[in-house]
Amino acid sequence: VTLAGGLVIIKTRNGYAGGVAYDIDDMASDIFLGTIAGADTVFAAVNPNATPSDIYNTLSEIIPVQVMEENKKYFEPQALN
Repeated sequence: VTLAGGLVIIKTRNGYAGGVAYDIDDMASDIFLGTIAGADTVFAAVNPNATPSDIYNTLSEIIPVQVMEENKKYFEPQALN
C-alpha cells in the first residue's frame, strides 16, 4: 500500500484486486473518488482535500493492520515531499 500523489496503489495477490477495489468503492467515503483494478493492483483516486492520515485510517478499515503498519511510512508527511 503506497500513497503517491493523488493515488493510492495497493498490491494484492493475483486475482484479489477486484475485491479490494469493490470494498473501497463500497465504503462510500468522501476520501476515495474511484478505483481501477487489475489482476493484482488497485489504483484508487483520492480526494485532494484528504490528509494522508485520513487516507491511512480509512484504508485501515478494510486492509489488515499488519499490512498497513508495514507501509505507514508512505502516509507520513515527510514521505510526501
